[in-house]
Amino acid sequence: MSRSIGIRVYSNTNPKIWRTSELQKGLVFLYNDAERIGEATGFGVPIIKSSDETYFSGSSSVYMQRTGEATTIWKEYCMDRMARNVYKNIRLENRQMRSVLKRFSDLYQRNERSRSPMLMLKKVPMKVGISSSFVETPPLGRAVVTYEIQKNRILVKADFSGLKRPVVEKVFIMNEQGTRFFRRYRDSCAKQLVDEQISAWDHVEADWAAITNDEGNVGFRLRKVNDSILRMGREFQEGYLDWIGLDYEVNPRTETFRYEIEVLGA
Repeated sequence: MSRSIGIRVYSNTNPKIWRTSELQKGLVFLYNDAERIGEATGFGVPIIKSSDETYFSGSSSVYMQRTGEATTIWKEYCMDRMARNVYKNIRLENRQMRSVLKRFSDLYQRNERSRSPMLMLKKVPMKVGISSSFVETPPLGRAVVTYEIQKNRILVKADFSGLKRPVVEKVFIMNEQGTRFFRRYRDSCAKQLVDEQISAWDHVEADWAAITNDEGNVGFRLRKVNDSILRMGREFQEGYLDWIGLDYEVNPRTETFRYEIEVLGA
């Protein structure tokens, strides 16, 4: 996209970093030829929630075409992974355990004051030998995401028509990169946050929001889109979590969702 900024895409689950090693990534942000994604999902990754499960993608197909100054990438995500906790090779899969974890997650997202101590609690399972993995499951279907990369913009179109619609409860599109390079948040309401001041899963009330490096000259900007909720967030925990981004929650009845990523500094 420029001498210093680029975009990379994989058909496998690279880059394999920490918790998301088994999952497909979206577009990976490059700065000075180095990947700046951390443990995050990348740009334009679907996550689908049904009534009692959350589906991720562990396999995909990728196609690319260059037309004039634009490059178009089609990535077909197979929604074929579910998160599971494992203790000494024993899967903790019962519904009661998942219900407890869901309540923990809901409380974490809704209560801003509780997030710092609850983030510390996330270290406890690792210390007692509980790890998380993403196990293969019969697919919920496929989501096709088209990325049209222009001079300093990425036009994203997500097609959810290939999902088993009756069971879809929530649809998310993740736009996340790593916290070590991307450190600042700002928006059109003049709100500015840095590092730990950025908590997880807060609604964006402004018309647009941006995530940038410490100098504020490289980053990405997204705008609010009708029939969706835009959230910003950040989590870092060495060896486990390393993401910062702007994510959409899309109306689950939506079959096609479009938005634009403005790449700052390109």
